[in-house]
Amino acid sequence: MLAAVLAAPLFHASAAEPKLPPAIIITSKSTTHVHAVISDLRVHEFPALAGIHALFTVYLDGQGATDEKLKALAQLRFTNLACVVLTDCPLVTDRGIEHLSQIPTLTRLGLRQMSITDAACDTMVGQMRLTEVNMPNCTNVTVNGLFKMAQSERMESLGFSVGQMAQDDLLSLIRTAGPKMNRMEIEMVQSAESRLDFPALREAGQAKRIKLYAVRNKHVTKL
Repeated sequence: MLAAVLAAPLFHASAAEPKLPPAIIITSKSTTHVHAVISDLRVHEFPALAGIHALFTVYLDGQGATDEKLKALAQLRFTNLACVVLTDCPLVTDRGIEHLSQIPTLTRLGLRQMSITDAACDTMVGQMRLTEVNMPNCTNVTVNGLFKMAQSERMESLGFSVGQMAQDDLLSLIRTAGPKMNRMEIEMVQSAESRLDFPALREAGQAKRIKLYAVRNKHVTKL
C-alpha cells in the first residue's frame, strides 16, 4: 500500500539506462513495470522519460518536486504510468494536482506532507480515476476534503492523518465511505490515542467492511 511507500524506500537504486540522464534513477529490475526516482531531473530533461515505455511509478521528494515538473510529466502522454509518489513536497500546490489529472492512466497517488487544499481533493475525485490515495500530513486539507475523497465511488484505499479530527467526524467518514472503499490508513498523533474511541471505530469499520489501520512512527498496524 501507499503508506508503506511513503514510510520507507521500497527499492535499492540500480544503474540507470545509458541513454537516460543520470538524474533518472531506475529502482526496479522489471522490464514491464519500471519504477524511477526523478527528483533531480530538470524540466528540460523530462522528455527523456518518454523513452521508458514501461514506466509505471515515479517518485519525487522535497524541493525536487514542483508544479512545473508535474506539468512536464503530464505532457509526455504516458500509456502505462499508474502511480506518482510525492514525499514532503511543499512546492507542489493544487495546480500540480491539476496537471496530474491530465494523465488518464493514473490510479494511485502518494501525497505526504503537501501544500494542497480541498481544491486538490475536488480535482482527484472529479477529474481522475484514482482508486488509492495516501495523503498524510496534508494540513491544508480539511475534513470536508477528506469526506469527498472517502465518498468517491472509485476509491478503494485512503490514507490520511487524524490531526484534530473529532470522534464523530471520523466515524462519519467511515460510515459514509463509497461502495468500493475497503481500507483506511489513519496516521495517528499522540493526542488522538486518548480522545478516540477505538472499539467504536473498529465496529464502524466492520459494519462497512473496511479494514482500518493505524500508522504510528511510520509503522502500520491494525487499528
